[in-house]
Order: sequence, then structure tokens, then C-alpha cells
Amino acid sequence: MKFACFLILAAISTLLANGHCEKMHREFMLHIPNQITTTCRVSGIEDGRTDILGFFFKFSDDTQAVFVYGEDYPVMLYVDEDGPVKNAKCIENENFRAIQSPMTSEQIAAKLLSYKNCEPEYSERHPPTGSGYL
Repeated sequence: MKFACFLILAAISTLLANGHCEKMHREFMLHIPNQITTTCRVSGIEDGRTDILGFFFKFSDDTQAVFVYGEDYPVMLYVDEDGPVKNAKCIENENFRAIQSPMTSEQIAAKLLSYKNCEPEYSERHPPTGSGYL
């Protein structure tokens, strides 16, 4: 858990910065197993908003994580002790539904890095896959 928290702090601080995607990708691959993930619109992040998306997954030590993003919401990755992990809930009604998808660690890493301005070499080595995630 201690390593996952360190990894998350590093990810949060560099997620939107230039470069270092290949290193982050390798770290994610080491610490995120293949699993069933959930993507949905979330409540509990910012009052009254239903346009924020959450991508829920676990690290290999069972640390819960949620990657939160939206059109005008800052992209952030949160772990166990962070409020959004405890407060974020999928909105499921006639307008919204949660999507559960089996994903490989490669696909999860690509999802987490998809909002980062990655170096061109990274994008060439890790082109988007047809995994169907949002």
C-alpha cells in the first residue's frame, strides 16, 4: 500500500505534464493487474454535477483507485485514503449507467495516460487499442 501511495502521488504530480509517459506506463504495468473496471458518471465529487466521469480500478495490493475526469473538471487520480474514492458513486438511472469492462494492465495504463501530453515515442509504441473504454 505504501508503494501504491507513492506511485499515485507521482502520477498525480506528473499526469498532465509533458514527457515521462513510458516510465509511468512501466510503473502502472507493474502495479495494476488485469481486472474488471467500472466507468460511469459519478456523484459525490462536486455538488450538483452529473457530467464528471469516474474510472474505478484496483492496484495489485487491493488499493482502490478512481481516475476522475470531465470536460471542465481537472483530471485526477485518487487512491484509498482520498475523499473522492470514498465519496464517488456511480450514477445509475434512466439516463446513465455504469459500464464494467475486463481490461488488461496495458489497457488500464493507456487509459490513465490518455489525458497526458505524452512524448511522441510513447504514442508510437503504445497506440490506442480497441478496448472499448470511454
